[in-house]
Amino acid sequence: MKAILLVCFLLLPSIAYSGELVQNAKIVEVANTFNNAKQFYIVVKGGVGACANKRIVFPLSRTQSAESYQRAFSLALTAFSTGSKVRVFSYESEVNHCSTANFISVHAD
Repeated sequence: MKAILLVCFLLLPSIAYSGELVQNAKIVEVANTFNNAKQFYIVVKGGVGACANKRIVFPLSRTQSAESYQRAFSLALTAFSTGSKVRVFSYESEVNHCSTANFISVHAD
């Protein structure tokens, strides 16, 4: 029983953190393609997370659909244009990998 509880407590932080790449960051650059592939990237400044102050890539192949990919690019442009902060997430198992983003949300300060 103690072993089961120990395993649960060890897994809980990784489940809670899941795929958060960065929170409360501002986008300082947006590009519509990267490495001549079906992906776009953003460069963020500030924020908290494994990808703070780094380039974050959104590959089309890692998204739920082409429409979801287009919405992510549109939200990135909106955040860049308005200076709003973003939260970027990846549903991939490699949490600290800044090249597998597939979710972005935009929020005010």
